[in-house]
Amino acid sequence: MENNSSGPIYYEISPLKSKLVRGYGAISFIVAIIAIVLVGIKSSSVHHDLYLLVNIAISIFVCLLLSWFYKRETVGQGKWWFMIVVFSALLYQSIISVLFVYFHEPSSIPAHTVAVDPHTLYVKPHTFKPIHHSPKESNTIP
Repeated sequence: MENNSSGPIYYEISPLKSKLVRGYGAISFIVAIIAIVLVGIKSSSVHHDLYLLVNIAISIFVCLLLSWFYKRETVGQGKWWFMIVVFSALLYQSIISVLFVYFHEPSSIPAHTVAVDPHTLYVKPHTFKPIHHSPKESNTIP
């Protein structure tokens, strides 16, 4: 004889969809942690990249907070698509930060700069080629 004591179980969303959202979140968090490590390694030499490190850390905190609210059903189980968007934003931010840090060539100021007297430099219109003349010459502009 069958045991029918457990009737049909109804969910707000399917358990498979819930597991997929959690899995996607886990993948996003793993990529974000790897991004923090990679950006942290690179930012030891370039201190401007620390801003990216802090930005990723704040995003991870926000995602963890939203995940906690989602698990407690404060956000609502029907908002699974919102969690996918949040995790996608974290994933995108992590990947772009790593690409920026490792493939962006920092603009450097040349070590040897020459001060230019604005009275001795004139740029011809439409050619943008500088013409140097000394102040001893006439005050007319060529």
